[in-house]
Amino acid sequence: MGYPPNWPEIARERKEAAGWRCEWCDIAHGEQRPNRFGQPFNEVLACAHLGVMREDGSPGDKRDLADCRPENLAVLCTRCHLDFDIEDHLKARRENEIRRQIAAGQLVLEGVAS
Repeated sequence: MGYPPNWPEIARERKEAAGWRCEWCDIAHGEQRPNRFGQPFNEVLACAHLGVMREDGSPGDKRDLADCRPENLAVLCTRCHLDFDIEDHLKARRENEIRRQIAAGQLVLEGVAS
């Protein structure tokens, strides 16, 4: 479920339709804001997949990068995109830490061969 071949055009068209502003917080592409360390950086917008339900009632999946229905895409700044995906990031971080501990012999899971 990767991006379609014309993804760059889809994302650019969506950003243009949004006026090159985050659709959730309204910050403009390229506008300066402080990062978490207080250092300024120029905001970069991304076109995010939301995972909205399909017209037939079937569930959407934000990991389905080929699902480029207009209602399934939102132009988001770095902060809003991270907030939207925070649970996925935290889950991946926990899983990576567990794998690291297992590889280092610091954690043994019962019933799991190392």
